[in-house]
Amino acid sequence: MVSQLSKWKNLFGEQLKTGQYESLTPRNNQNTDGTMIDVSPDLIAVNWFTSGGGAIGIFQTTNFVRVASEFPLIRGHKAAVTDLKFSPFNSSLLASASEDGTVKLWDVPLEGLKEDLNTEIQIFNNHSKKASLITFHPSVKEVIASSGSDNDLFAWNITDSSIISSYKMDEQAYSIEFNAKGNLLGVMNKNKKANIFDVRVPDTQILSVEAHGSSKVQKFGFADGDYAFSSGFNNSGYREVKVYDIRNFTKEIQSHKLDSLSGMLSHYYDEDSGLLFVYGKGESVVTYLEFKEGSLKTASSYSGGDQQISLAFFPKRTVDYNSCELARCAKLTKNSCNYLSFKYPRRNQGFSEEFYPECVVGEPSMSFEEWKNGEDKPLARKKITEIENKFKTEPMKIEKKVVEERKTMKIDDVIAENQDLKKRISELETIVEELTAKLNQVNQN
Repeated sequence: MVSQLSKWKNLFGEQLKTGQYESLTPRNNQNTDGTMIDVSPDLIAVNWFTSGGGAIGIFQTTNFVRVASEFPLIRGHKAAVTDLKFSPFNSSLLASASEDGTVKLWDVPLEGLKEDLNTEIQIFNNHSKKASLITFHPSVKEVIASSGSDNDLFAWNITDSSIISSYKMDEQAYSIEFNAKGNLLGVMNKNKKANIFDVRVPDTQILSVEAHGSSKVQKFGFADGDYAFSSGFNNSGYREVKVYDIRNFTKEIQSHKLDSLSGMLSHYYDEDSGLLFVYGKGESVVTYLEFKEGSLKTASSYSGGDQQISLAFFPKRTVDYNSCELARCAKLTKNSCNYLSFKYPRRNQGFSEEFYPECVVGEPSMSFEEWKNGEDKPLARKKITEIENKFKTEPMKIEKKVVEERKTMKIDDVIAENQDLKKRISELETIVEELTAKLNQVNQN
């Protein structure tokens, strides 16, 4: 168990007073392993279960309203939606997976829906049963991956829905996620194994490791460089996070016990700060750890508000750097959606460069052909202050009041000043007496 404290130990979370959708009753499918909510800089998508098929509710990120009982939805699946994701490069491009066996792409208007959206712009229908999970490629705009309940895994070309590669796994996937470079796809399977694929190479699994002892739901993700992590339960029922070195992917290099709660864990990793956020479905706690050089350090946690169904973190380029916000997420509960903000306490407001290395700008780093031919290019980055940001606040302007320094006097100086004042008073009294006598004399004449 890790006992060393993180440099982020003072990081605190708060629910923002602005940023809430009320009277939200999505009646969504809470049994899916996929996410129930996802966000782009402009839009929020919520898994919305309706009779006769699955649907998705769409909301703007800065236009907060009380949700009406009837409002437009994306209605394009014949069964419940199981997962949804926004493209990292296009705020209006949304992908959805469904129990009907399809994965679909939607072009969502940035101003939100004025009427039901029924027609997708692309469909992927090679899953033989339920399509369970989806994830976009982090550096190539044309690639998306999906997995299904029939133990199938596909990488697709978005432009023509062709299959780039496909795999038949031993068990169905609990999670799928690309690493930051996009050259590896990590999959956590039901058989308690974390598996890694290079989806440019069909039919080939390149790495595999035994993960957590319990058969409950587990998740897998990538951290900086050659490191990865997983979350799950040990044989004693405790939730834990394990760390792996991909260069020697045979056993974990660290195991960190979290708690004895029973909720399925999900995660978000911020590569800029090295913060790993983990949270459970049906809980109100978000725990954050620092991931540095292949080691986890204890940071802190946030607890508050209603129980979360799911969380979705905004891209780093959208955080409010003037309030030292390191992460922001949308929290979906049974009847609302609100924002949680994670900030580092500072005495002075305004941008502090030490907390914000250059961040990803949301643009692909290479063409599909370059990636398919084996190239790996880092994503373009800029200073966060140079990127358009609708969540940014202006730093508070404080004018410091100038207070004159109060002079201090020694006791001898005070006595001398007092004697001078008495002498002056005596002189003034003499003058007053002389003037009074002259005035009386004038009055007598």
